[in-house]
Amino acid sequence: MKGLTHLSAGRFKNYTQFNSGLPNDVVFGVCVENQNIWIATTNGTARFRVKDNKFDVYTPANSPQHEPWGYFVTYGDGKVYAALWGGGVLEFDIATEQWKSYRDPDGEMEVDILRDDGLIHVITTSTSYVNKILWVSTYFGMSRYDGRHWRGYIEGDSGLPSNFINMVKARGRVAWVCTDRGLGSVNGDTNRWVSYVPVDPVWAHRREPFPDDGPMEGTKGWEARIYDDAKLLKTVKLEKGLANNHIYGVDFQGENVWVATSKGVSLGIWKPEETR
Repeated sequence: MKGLTHLSAGRFKNYTQFNSGLPNDVVFGVCVENQNIWIATTNGTARFRVKDNKFDVYTPANSPQHEPWGYFVTYGDGKVYAALWGGGVLEFDIATEQWKSYRDPDGEMEVDILRDDGLIHVITTSTSYVNKILWVSTYFGMSRYDGRHWRGYIEGDSGLPSNFINMVKARGRVAWVCTDRGLGSVNGDTNRWVSYVPVDPVWAHRREPFPDDGPMEGTKGWEARIYDDAKLLKTVKLEKGLANNHIYGVDFQGENVWVATSKGVSLGIWKPEETR
């Protein structure tokens, strides 16, 4: 909420909209592209050219942004992907410095009329590009794009715990999905899901896209649900669960998984003898 900070050799340097070319002090996402830093702000997407000490700012005035509110940026294979609130996903080609826009072809805000026709929704929250696969999270489901074909995932038609997704991050062929109702993971090649959710029959049947009663905690423990696409194959009771079902972020350390929740950080330790 107060700009961008750089830490090097034990020293901090702060960049704000008043002392630099940063377009806004509200920063939601940062990624590294070669020698440059990309920043998602509420007033445009910026590229900080470190060697030149200069900011390039992209807004609806000089790029195909529907609006300037950026949530996330990621880089891979010579392209930067920016997730915009209400603006879909923008792709920036580093070699040509040209933008390409991905938006929901339906043009429908509340539902996905035609399945797998493109980006599932324009309110995007994050992107993850790994192994030439682009994953996009939204507040109404998730999309996967392999460069030719789109695949959409929604609650009830897959193992996705909820359509309200804060972040998606891929490791290899598997994407990990952070929702307001638990943590999910899906293999994009097989559509095999494992979702980690609280045991709560009442909550499991709720369908409100925006819960107004805050994060809901399971009162009967946690379980892992294994799906083949939308078909539930197996439910495994967990000895320990996540700190909370409202998941904000995920990252990896070897085979282990770190998860940021609304009530603390959880560590998932991979035990192959228990999962095979």
